[in-house]
Amino acid sequence: MTEKNNKYLLHKGAVYARRMERQEAAPVPESYQSQVFYHGTSNTKVGKKIIQDGELRPAEASYDFIAPVPGRVYLTPSLDYVSAYVCGGVCDSNKVKTLIKRGGQYGYLFVVKGQDLSDLVPDEDILGNSLAANKPSWLREEFERLLDEHRNEYESMHDQALSDAMEIAAEEEEDPDGFDPEFYSQWYSFLDNVYAGAFPEMAMAGKFLLKYLEEEELITLMEEMSSGGNKWNAISHDGPVKFSEAWKFDKKLAPKLKKDGSNFFELAERVK
Repeated sequence: MTEKNNKYLLHKGAVYARRMERQEAAPVPESYQSQVFYHGTSNTKVGKKIIQDGELRPAEASYDFIAPVPGRVYLTPSLDYVSAYVCGGVCDSNKVKTLIKRGGQYGYLFVVKGQDLSDLVPDEDILGNSLAANKPSWLREEFERLLDEHRNEYESMHDQALSDAMEIAAEEEEDPDGFDPEFYSQWYSFLDNVYAGAFPEMAMAGKFLLKYLEEEELITLMEEMSSGGNKWNAISHDGPVKFSEAWKFDKKLAPKLKKDGSNFFELAERVK
């Protein structure tokens, strides 16, 4: 560990730790240390539990291809991005009754200081969005190189996504005898779907990148996300995170929330 980076914690089992039993945590980009980050939940019970715990804790591990990465807490510096998590949907395009049905009347937002974070990687969904948008342009080239290098894993993702897509297509087919799996599989392309912004392919591609990108590339991506504006900037932190503030938001006020979330704190109530 270099003298410059020795203030960063060592950790075990990080999503991108592959060849070594222990690996240095990715240094938090300097631009992130002065920022404020947010975490949101639309579930009233979950929000109260977080306040009771006094910290944000990673969700339980899941082996689903599109589940959050185990052991990590998800954060964003964007009020616009986090408001959908607080409301339980896009606040200006869902009826209030529907939002309240999704977890209760109140959503919660938690404020985290960047200086309190130690080990970050980009949110896998954001990486998938970056591939679809082709920004930064070097990411697609590196993605395809890694897919070729890890062919078995590529085929596994392809087969899983194809299976899910065929299951949905078969359910939507009005004529049960009209769905032809062989014909469907002939035109299906995992890579095309990633670049077209399809889900769950984008999330799967993002997880794949987290697993195989080098530490320097992850840091570069975070720096580019930070300098490119906040809307599509989200990260995950290795392990629990202390929050400095907690805010309760009444979903009945969702129609008054501005699209960019700039008036969130005017509408919400600080509870801690």
